[in-house]
Amino acid sequence: MAEAKKSSELQRVTVEIFGDVYHLRTDDPEGLKKLVQIVDSTMREMSQNTHSFVSSRIATLAALKIVEDYLQLKKDYDELLNMLHENK
Repeated sequence: MAEAKKSSELQRVTVEIFGDVYHLRTDDPEGLKKLVQIVDSTMREMSQNTHSFVSSRIATLAALKIVEDYLQLKKDYDELLNMLHENK
């Protein structure tokens, strides 16, 4: 089991998501930046597709899109695992 990171190991990272600046702490700055890039690009995509200027609506649509993508990947992964187990 992984040990919990001590707060002294956390680094402060400043990121921007859809024009808003966030000051966050993380033990994985590069990983956080990748997450931020996905959220920011998905929000920008949703704003173009909906032509909405309400950031809370855009954030909700982006969250739904990200979860939809995650669930599809999980389904595909589970199907692959089942195929591997069936072929043993």
